[in-house]
Amino acid sequence: MKNLSTVSGTLQKSMLTCIFTLTLAWTGPQAVCAQDVPSDNLECNEDTLLTPTDDNDAYQLDKEEKRQEAVWNDRSRYFHFGYLNQTLTHQDVPGLNWKSDFGLSIGAGRTFYLHKKPLFNMLKFGLDATWFDLSYAKYGDAEGWVKLPSEPVYPDEGYEEEEIDLGVHQLELGMHVGPSITLNPVDHLKLSGYFHFIPSASVVIMNDEANVNYVSNFAVGGAIAYKVISLGIESRWGKAKYNSFSIDEEGDDSDWEGDVDIDDVLKSSKNRLKTKSIRFFLIFRY
Repeated sequence: MKNLSTVSGTLQKSMLTCIFTLTLAWTGPQAVCAQDVPSDNLECNEDTLLTPTDDNDAYQLDKEEKRQEAVWNDRSRYFHFGYLNQTLTHQDVPGLNWKSDFGLSIGAGRTFYLHKKPLFNMLKFGLDATWFDLSYAKYGDAEGWVKLPSEPVYPDEGYEEEEIDLGVHQLELGMHVGPSITLNPVDHLKLSGYFHFIPSASVVIMNDEANVNYVSNFAVGGAIAYKVISLGIESRWGKAKYNSFSIDEEGDDSDWEGDVDIDDVLKSSKNRLKTKSIRFFLIFRY
């Protein structure tokens, strides 16, 4: 019986030793892993902290690229309405000039930027090309000119021919080309300035007289823009020797058979005319 008890005790001790050994074998790696968790978590936390920063930088870069695209490429075309205050001067008659009662203009074109990336992230040089620029001005009474009263006509002297008086008007159709500079200081705000050469076809009606010719106009101006809407101002000037045509009231325009000789009806001459104007624009950029 004593041997049996000894064997039983030995077996119990062996079983406890095995259980203890197995427990250590199972929990040891877990404890090591548990001890490593904080370090791994730190590394994960560091990665977690770095990832949003990288994403934020990419987001900010993408946002800036989209803003640059909207500021420059999406706003290179323009269409404008203008109000003009214009003076017409007759250079062959000193002191004779007309001031406009009102005037209007419309035009459309595009700015071609000479480099892709803005200098200092805000400045671009460009070349403006306005496909068409149409302007009209109606003038008031002439200054520096005295209109003599007409002589009275009595019944026994027959009838008096009515003089043609259409007033003074000017119509011009031209194109613009010239350099420009544009500054984008913040957001979608842009400031621009330009100098343009404007070859134009010009017609001036002066009562019964029509004056036509090509005119080399020049303009300097600027604008302030925010997104689609712009406000602009421009100074323009030009002069030319116009071909003038009018009805010859003293010529014999017909014979008894009713034939008309055009050379006896119209007379031609030359007039040197100069125009100068200040123009205000409402511009749409798209």
